[in-house]
Amino acid sequence: MEKRDPKSFEAVEPILRFMEGHPDIEYGTPGYLVHFVEHFPAYEEKLMASIERQPTPHTEWMLNRVINGERDAQKKAGSDFGSRTSSRKCHS
Repeated sequence: MEKRDPKSFEAVEPILRFMEGHPDIEYGTPGYLVHFVEHFPAYEEKLMASIERQPTPHTEWMLNRVINGERDAQKKAGSDFGSRTSSRKCHS
């Protein structure tokens, strides 16, 4: 992941507000704006505020990506744990 200027994070809220005001625009799947926003670890808080203000299909879809990402991480962690424990021998 490329480094982003921390000041660029200031653009996240205006981007989300633009999406709120223009819910019928096709932003892509996910599109450049979403890729930009997702580069910032703290964007989820701003995304939740946006959804509370004015949910749109695209911002709700972004939230779904967050949820699915967490589930995928949990599955991977569980899979890693299972592979580590299954390789151990039980001693009685």
